[in-house]
Amino acid sequence: MEEIKTIIALVQDAGFIGLLIVLAVPKLRELFGFKNGYQPQIDALQEHARTSNEEVGLIQKDIVIIKTDIKEVAENVAYLKGKLDK
Repeated sequence: MEEIKTIIALVQDAGFIGLLIVLAVPKLRELFGFKNGYQPQIDALQEHARTSNEEVGLIQKDIVIIKTDIKEVAENVAYLKGKLDK
């Protein structure tokens, strides 16, 4: 209970701007007991997003290769068709 009174007194002395500063700085939030219970989930989502971005980049490269291969196959088929028509 004494800890809460100390925090209230500090906020009253620092004012609203002081409270915003405390809430904006992660180290100060932890110092005053404001815990972010979702941080492990946020970290897991950030890692998942990183992995997803890498995989999407690889897929995009593969799509470019496939498009190039399809174009080459189409050209070869057209060439062979031309040879057969003669």
